[in-house]
Amino acid sequence: MERCREMGFDEHAQFISDCLDRLYDPDSADDRPHSMDDFRILWRLLRQKYEAMPPDPPPPLNPLQKARAKRERTESLLYDEAPGNPKFNKKHRKQMRQTLDKLDRKIEKLEASGTYDDAPPPVPETPRRAAWRTVSKLLGDIENAFKRQPTGRFQWRPLPPGEASPQKVRGHYRERLRHEGRLDRFDQGRLDQATALPYEEWWVPTEGFGGFDAYSIISFAYTDKVLLECPIYGNAAYVIDAEEEVWREMSKQELADSGLAEKIPHRGENWPEKIRRALDLM
Repeated sequence: MERCREMGFDEHAQFISDCLDRLYDPDSADDRPHSMDDFRILWRLLRQKYEAMPPDPPPPLNPLQKARAKRERTESLLYDEAPGNPKFNKKHRKQMRQTLDKLDRKIEKLEASGTYDDAPPPVPETPRRAAWRTVSKLLGDIENAFKRQPTGRFQWRPLPPGEASPQKVRGHYRERLRHEGRLDRFDQGRLDQATALPYEEWWVPTEGFGGFDAYSIISFAYTDKVLLECPIYGNAAYVIDAEEEVWREMSKQELADSGLAEKIPHRGENWPEKIRRALDLM
Protein backbone atom coordinates (compact mmCIF):
# COMPACT_ATOMS: atom_id res chain seq x y z
CA MET A 1 0.00 0.00 0.00
CA GLU A 2 3.01 2.28 0.27
CA ARG A 3 2.87 2.80 -3.48
CA CYS A 4 -0.46 4.60 -2.98
CA ARG A 5 1.40 7.47 -1.32
CA GLU A 6 3.05 8.23 -4.64
CA MET A 7 -0.23 8.14 -6.59
CA GLY A 8 -2.12 11.22 -7.60
CA PHE A 9 -5.63 11.73 -6.26
CA ASP A 10 -7.47 10.28 -9.28
CA GLU A 11 -5.21 7.23 -9.54
CA HIS A 12 -5.51 6.57 -5.80
CA ALA A 13 -9.32 6.83 -5.91
CA GLN A 14 -9.48 4.48 -8.89
CA PHE A 15 -7.24 1.99 -7.08
CA ILE A 16 -9.61 1.89 -4.09
CA SER A 17 -12.62 1.47 -6.39
CA ASP A 18 -10.94 -1.36 -8.33
CA CYS A 19 -9.98 -3.15 -5.10
CA LEU A 20 -13.57 -2.97 -3.84
CA ASP A 21 -14.81 -4.42 -7.13
CA ARG A 22 -12.34 -7.30 -6.81
CA LEU A 23 -12.69 -7.81 -3.06
CA TYR A 24 -13.94 -11.37 -3.55
CA ASP A 25 -12.06 -12.09 -6.74
CA PRO A 26 -9.88 -15.18 -6.27
CA ASP A 27 -7.27 -13.67 -8.56
CA SER A 28 -6.80 -10.52 -6.45
CA ALA A 29 -3.16 -9.82 -5.69
CA ASP A 30 -1.85 -10.34 -2.19
CA ASP A 31 -0.76 -6.71 -1.92
CA ARG A 32 -4.30 -5.44 -2.39
CA PRO A 33 -6.37 -4.36 0.65
CA HIS A 34 -8.57 -7.10 2.07
CA SER A 35 -9.97 -5.93 5.41
CA MET A 36 -12.04 -2.95 6.51
CA ASP A 37 -8.97 -1.56 8.30
CA ASP A 38 -6.91 -1.81 5.09
CA PHE A 39 -9.49 0.17 3.16
CA ARG A 40 -9.88 2.76 5.92
CA ILE A 41 -6.13 3.43 5.86
CA LEU A 42 -6.26 3.94 2.10
CA TRP A 43 -9.33 6.17 2.40
CA ARG A 44 -7.73 8.38 5.08
CA LEU A 45 -4.68 8.78 2.84
CA LEU A 46 -6.98 9.78 -0.04
CA ARG A 47 -8.70 12.35 2.17
CA GLN A 48 -5.32 13.84 3.09
CA LYS A 49 -4.65 14.31 -0.61
CA TYR A 50 -8.03 16.03 -0.96
CA GLU A 51 -7.30 18.35 1.97
CA ALA A 52 -3.96 19.30 0.40
CA MET A 53 -5.71 20.56 -2.76
CA PRO A 54 -5.79 24.35 -3.26
CA PRO A 55 -9.10 25.98 -2.35
CA ASP A 56 -11.60 26.70 -5.08
CA PRO A 57 -11.68 30.29 -6.35
CA PRO A 58 -14.76 32.24 -5.27
CA PRO A 59 -17.63 32.20 -7.77
CA PRO A 60 -17.85 35.24 -10.07
CA LEU A 61 -20.03 38.14 -8.88
CA ASN A 62 -22.88 39.55 -10.92
CA PRO A 63 -22.98 43.35 -11.54
CA LEU A 64 -25.19 44.03 -8.51
CA GLN A 65 -22.94 42.01 -6.21
CA LYS A 66 -19.87 43.76 -7.63
CA ALA A 67 -21.39 47.19 -7.02
CA ARG A 68 -22.34 46.32 -3.44
CA ALA A 69 -18.89 44.87 -2.74
CA LYS A 70 -17.18 47.98 -4.14
CA ARG A 71 -19.43 50.25 -2.08
CA GLU A 72 -18.60 48.30 1.08
CA ARG A 73 -14.85 48.61 0.41
CA THR A 74 -15.10 52.33 -0.39
CA GLU A 75 -17.19 53.04 2.70
CA SER A 76 -14.74 51.17 4.90
CA LEU A 77 -11.85 53.07 3.37
CA LEU A 78 -13.56 56.45 3.86
CA TYR A 79 -14.75 56.02 7.44
CA ASP A 80 -12.33 53.46 8.92
CA GLU A 81 -8.95 54.06 7.28
CA ALA A 82 -8.95 57.63 5.94
CA PRO A 83 -9.60 59.57 9.20
CA GLY A 84 -6.28 60.59 10.73
CA ASN A 85 -4.29 58.94 7.93
CA PRO A 86 -1.97 61.43 6.15
CA LYS A 87 -2.15 59.34 2.99
CA PHE A 88 -5.74 60.53 2.45
CA ASN A 89 -6.22 64.28 2.10
CA LYS A 90 -9.45 66.25 1.77
CA LYS A 91 -9.52 65.76 -2.00
CA HIS A 92 -9.27 61.97 -1.64
CA ARG A 93 -12.12 61.86 0.83
CA LYS A 94 -14.27 64.02 -1.48
CA GLN A 95 -13.64 61.62 -4.35
CA MET A 96 -14.62 58.65 -2.19
CA ARG A 97 -17.90 60.37 -1.23
CA GLN A 98 -18.63 60.98 -4.89
CA THR A 99 -17.87 57.35 -5.63
CA LEU A 100 -20.31 56.26 -2.92
CA ASP A 101 -23.02 58.48 -4.43
CA LYS A 102 -22.46 56.98 -7.89
CA LEU A 103 -22.52 53.48 -6.48
CA ASP A 104 -25.75 54.15 -4.58
CA ARG A 105 -27.42 55.28 -7.81
CA LYS A 106 -26.05 52.28 -9.70
CA ILE A 107 -27.20 49.83 -7.01
CA GLU A 108 -30.66 51.44 -6.92
CA LYS A 109 -30.94 51.10 -10.69
CA LEU A 110 -29.77 47.48 -10.70
CA GLU A 111 -32.15 46.56 -7.87
CA ALA A 112 -35.06 48.22 -9.67
CA SER A 113 -34.39 46.19 -12.81
CA GLY A 114 -35.11 42.95 -10.94
CA THR A 115 -32.60 41.17 -13.16
CA TYR A 116 -30.60 39.81 -10.25
CA ASP A 117 -33.45 38.84 -7.90
CA ASP A 118 -33.52 35.23 -9.07
CA ALA A 119 -31.17 32.60 -7.73
CA PRO A 120 -27.82 32.62 -9.52
CA PRO A 121 -27.22 29.87 -12.08
CA PRO A 122 -25.52 26.76 -10.69
CA VAL A 123 -21.77 27.03 -10.54
CA PRO A 124 -19.98 24.31 -12.54
CA GLU A 125 -18.45 21.62 -10.39
CA THR A 126 -14.90 22.56 -9.50
CA PRO A 127 -12.07 19.99 -9.26
CA ARG A 128 -12.09 20.25 -5.47
CA ARG A 129 -15.83 19.68 -5.23
CA ALA A 130 -15.58 16.73 -7.60
CA ALA A 131 -12.77 15.32 -5.44
CA TRP A 132 -14.88 15.64 -2.29
CA ARG A 133 -17.76 13.86 -4.02
CA THR A 134 -15.37 11.02 -4.86
CA VAL A 135 -14.04 10.86 -1.29
CA SER A 136 -17.59 10.72 0.14
CA LYS A 137 -18.76 8.09 -2.33
CA LEU A 138 -15.79 5.82 -1.66
CA LEU A 139 -16.38 5.98 2.08
CA GLY A 140 -19.95 4.80 1.51
CA ASP A 141 -18.77 2.10 -0.88
CA ILE A 142 -16.29 0.80 1.70
CA GLU A 143 -18.92 0.73 4.45
CA ASN A 144 -21.36 -1.07 2.15
CA ALA A 145 -18.73 -3.62 1.11
CA PHE A 146 -18.22 -4.64 4.74
CA LYS A 147 -21.81 -4.16 5.83
CA ARG A 148 -22.87 -6.82 8.29
CA GLN A 149 -25.04 -9.37 6.55
CA PRO A 150 -26.99 -10.77 8.20
CA THR A 151 -27.08 -8.42 11.18
CA GLY A 152 -25.75 -9.63 14.50
CA ARG A 153 -22.32 -10.88 15.43
CA PHE A 154 -21.53 -12.16 11.96
CA GLN A 155 -20.18 -10.37 8.95
CA TRP A 156 -21.05 -12.22 5.76
CA ARG A 157 -21.64 -11.09 2.24
CA PRO A 158 -23.86 -12.77 -0.34
CA LEU A 159 -22.21 -13.75 -3.59
CA PRO A 160 -24.19 -12.16 -6.44
CA PRO A 161 -26.30 -14.40 -8.65
CA GLY A 162 -24.04 -16.34 -10.96
CA GLU A 163 -21.01 -15.66 -8.77
CA ALA A 164 -21.53 -18.57 -6.36
CA SER A 165 -19.76 -21.03 -8.61
CA PRO A 166 -17.45 -23.71 -7.18
CA GLN A 167 -14.47 -21.85 -8.67
CA LYS A 168 -15.47 -18.51 -7.12
CA VAL A 169 -16.14 -20.02 -3.70
CA ARG A 170 -12.88 -21.95 -3.68
CA GLY A 171 -11.02 -18.92 -4.93
CA HIS A 172 -12.50 -16.72 -2.20
CA TYR A 173 -11.36 -19.08 0.55
CA ARG A 174 -7.93 -19.74 -0.93
CA GLU A 175 -7.27 -16.01 -1.28
CA ARG A 176 -8.49 -15.22 2.22
CA LEU A 177 -6.63 -18.07 3.92
CA ARG A 178 -3.45 -17.31 2.00
CA HIS A 179 -3.68 -13.71 3.19
CA GLU A 180 -4.21 -14.92 6.79
CA GLY A 181 -1.43 -17.53 6.62
CA ARG A 182 -3.85 -20.44 7.11
CA LEU A 183 -3.78 -22.01 3.66
CA ASP A 184 -2.19 -25.18 5.06
CA ARG A 185 -5.46 -25.87 6.94
CA PHE A 186 -7.64 -25.60 3.82
CA ASP A 187 -9.80 -28.66 2.98
CA GLN A 188 -10.88 -28.50 -0.64
CA GLY A 189 -13.11 -31.57 -0.31
CA ARG A 190 -15.57 -29.85 2.02
CA LEU A 191 -16.25 -27.12 -0.52
CA ASP A 192 -16.55 -29.65 -3.32
CA GLN A 193 -19.29 -31.43 -1.38
CA ALA A 194 -21.07 -28.18 -0.46
CA THR A 195 -21.02 -26.68 -3.95
CA ALA A 196 -22.50 -29.93 -5.30
CA LEU A 197 -25.67 -29.31 -3.24
CA PRO A 198 -28.71 -27.62 -4.87
CA TYR A 199 -28.20 -24.38 -2.95
CA GLU A 200 -30.05 -21.12 -3.62
CA GLU A 201 -27.80 -18.53 -1.95
CA TRP A 202 -24.23 -18.59 -0.71
CA TRP A 203 -22.92 -16.11 1.84
CA VAL A 204 -19.13 -15.86 2.24
CA PRO A 205 -17.51 -14.59 5.47
CA THR A 206 -15.83 -11.19 5.65
CA GLU A 207 -15.01 -11.08 9.36
CA GLY A 208 -15.62 -13.72 12.01
CA PHE A 209 -17.54 -13.55 15.25
CA GLY A 210 -18.81 -16.12 17.71
CA GLY A 211 -16.42 -18.77 16.41
CA PHE A 212 -17.78 -18.64 12.84
CA ASP A 213 -14.76 -16.82 11.43
CA ALA A 214 -14.57 -18.81 8.16
CA TYR A 215 -18.06 -20.29 7.83
CA SER A 216 -20.24 -19.84 4.78
CA ILE A 217 -24.03 -19.73 5.12
CA ILE A 218 -25.75 -21.80 2.45
CA SER A 219 -29.51 -21.58 1.97
CA PHE A 220 -31.88 -23.66 -0.15
CA ALA A 221 -35.10 -22.96 -2.02
CA TYR A 222 -36.85 -26.16 -0.94
CA THR A 223 -36.31 -25.83 2.84
CA ASP A 224 -35.87 -23.22 5.58
CA LYS A 225 -32.85 -25.10 6.89
CA VAL A 226 -29.42 -23.59 6.33
CA LEU A 227 -26.00 -25.17 6.20
CA LEU A 228 -22.99 -23.59 7.89
CA GLU A 229 -19.87 -25.05 6.34
CA CYS A 230 -16.19 -24.31 6.98
CA PRO A 231 -13.33 -25.61 4.79
CA ILE A 232 -10.76 -25.34 7.60
CA TYR A 233 -9.64 -28.43 9.48
CA GLY A 234 -10.98 -28.68 13.02
CA ASN A 235 -14.38 -27.13 12.28
CA ALA A 236 -17.61 -29.11 11.99
CA ALA A 237 -20.57 -28.40 9.71
CA TYR A 238 -23.92 -27.29 11.16
CA VAL A 239 -27.38 -27.77 9.72
CA ILE A 240 -29.71 -25.28 11.42
CA ASP A 241 -33.47 -25.62 11.57
CA ALA A 242 -34.48 -22.26 13.06
CA GLU A 243 -35.10 -18.65 12.09
CA GLU A 244 -32.02 -16.51 11.68
CA GLU A 245 -33.23 -14.12 14.41
CA VAL A 246 -33.08 -17.03 16.86
CA TRP A 247 -29.59 -18.38 16.23
CA ARG A 248 -27.59 -15.47 14.79
CA GLU A 249 -26.37 -14.29 18.24
CA MET A 250 -25.21 -17.74 19.33
CA SER A 251 -21.67 -19.04 19.41
CA LYS A 252 -20.91 -22.46 17.93
CA GLN A 253 -21.07 -24.09 21.35
CA GLU A 254 -24.35 -22.38 22.20
CA LEU A 255 -25.76 -23.44 18.86
CA ALA A 256 -24.73 -27.06 19.37
CA ASP A 257 -26.16 -27.12 22.92
CA SER A 258 -29.44 -25.47 21.91
CA GLY A 259 -30.78 -28.36 19.87
CA LEU A 260 -31.51 -25.96 17.00
CA ALA A 261 -28.70 -27.37 14.90
CA GLU A 262 -27.22 -30.72 14.02
CA LYS A 263 -23.45 -30.67 14.40
CA ILE A 264 -21.74 -32.86 11.81
CA PRO A 265 -17.97 -33.39 12.21
CA HIS A 266 -15.99 -34.10 9.06
CA ARG A 267 -14.96 -37.57 10.22
CA GLY A 268 -15.32 -40.89 8.48
CA GLU A 269 -16.37 -41.38 4.91
CA ASN A 270 -20.08 -40.81 5.40
CA TRP A 271 -20.09 -37.20 6.68
CA PRO A 272 -21.34 -35.91 3.28
CA GLU A 273 -24.28 -38.31 3.55
CA LYS A 274 -25.06 -37.04 7.06
CA ILE A 275 -25.19 -33.46 5.77
CA ARG A 276 -27.47 -34.40 2.90
CA ARG A 277 -29.71 -36.39 5.23
CA ALA A 278 -29.93 -33.45 7.67
CA LEU A 279 -30.92 -31.24 4.75
CA ASP A 280 -33.66 -33.72 3.74
CA LEU A 281 -31.87 -34.60 0.52
CA MET A 282 -31.85 -38.35 1.26
